[in-house]
Parts: sequence; C-alpha cells; structure tokens
Amino acid sequence: MSEPEAVLTRRKSNVIRKPCAAEPALSAGSLAAEPAENRKGTAVPVECPTCHKKFLSKYYLKVHNRKHTGEKPFECPKCGKCYFRKENLLEHEARNCMNRSEQVFTCSVCQETFRRRMELRVHMVSHTGEMPYKCSSCSQQFMQKKDLQSHMIKLHGAPKPHACPTCAKCFLSRTELQLHEAFKHRGEKLFVCEECGHRASSRNGLQMHIKAKHRNERPHVCEFCSHAFT
Repeated sequence: MSEPEAVLTRRKSNVIRKPCAAEPALSAGSLAAEPAENRKGTAVPVECPTCHKKFLSKYYLKVHNRKHTGEKPFECPKCGKCYFRKENLLEHEARNCMNRSEQVFTCSVCQETFRRRMELRVHMVSHTGEMPYKCSSCSQQFMQKKDLQSHMIKLHGAPKPHACPTCAKCFLSRTELQLHEAFKHRGEKLFVCEECGHRASSRNGLQMHIKAKHRNERPHVCEFCSHAFT
C-alpha cells in the first residue's frame, strides 16, 4: 500500500458516523439500557396507543409510555431525583452528583437538611408561614397550585378542566384523560411489564402481575387448601 493510500485509510477509520435524523440519537448509556434484541434487524415503526406518536422500536415506545403513566424508575441515590430513562440518570450523575458528597438542601433558618428541594420548600412554610395559593371561596391556603385546584374541585364543586369528548367525564390532568380514553373507549392496555411484555389496563393490575409472575409474591393463602393468591 502506498503512503497516500495508508493516510486515506487512517482518515476513514477516524470518521464518526452521525445518526440519521430519522433515528433517535443514542448515547453510550442508552445503548447499554436498550436490550440487544431491540437493536437487531430492520426497525419497524410502532405507535403509542395514547397519543399515536410513532417510534422506531418497542424499546423507545416503552420509554415514551412512562410519560403517560408517570413512571420514573431511575432514581439518583444521592439527591433522589428521578428520570424516565437510565441514560438521563447517568448524565445527571456525571454532571451533578459524581464524585461529590451526598447532595442535601439546607434550611437557611434552622440548618435542618433535606434530600429533596421540595421537602425543603414544605419545611420553610414552618418559618415563613407563606402559602401563596389562596382559595377564593374559603380561608384555606396552599403551597402548591395543584393542591389548590384539587381543593376547589373536591370541596367547592369546581369543574375538572379536561373533559372526555366521548362520555363527558372530566379529569384533573390531561394525562388522566388520555389514559381514560385509551382504556375505556379504545380498550387499550397501556401498562406494560418490562420483563415479559404483559399488558395491563391499570397500574395496580401491572403491579399484581409483577408480584405474582416475577417475584412469586402471593400473600393471600386459602386456609382450607393452602392455595396462594395475589
């Protein structure tokens, strides 16, 4: 091989392939988090049953589905912050928590420490008495807007802001409405077991499946035949 050809070969080997715009950009963490079987073969688009967004694989749909269910399974052991994806946790640890002592939030008044910022905010009310969200119908006050909204609906009959166009049932959040539409009107089972792919129509149903099938937890035992149930 001539010298120019050798230089050209070395340059080609150093070229970094950028991901196509049609496929999700993957970090090293996401490759590690994604099962190997999901990375083989030709990608077939799959659709989210709730919002009908399309994804290149079942893995990405599974991760996306957590935004509808609210599940954040990856928690930072140092500060308690939770994430939908494992790679987001790894990036957080590298930026904020790696090689540091455990992150805490300290009260500037009494020096008491807390693992989460929200816990500190709740605690500060004991010093300041500040409750910024006040009910217009009674004397109740709240620290968070969502608590005031819930109070107005439960005690004062305020309408829930998100109405189902099919049955007119109303919900406090858009996510609750989307879950209702998918389950009640389209018969879809949105809660997916990550271990075997079993689908359940509710979070409680999924938890019961996991306990029975994967953890072998059957706490209820018949006193006559000793058969165990979940």
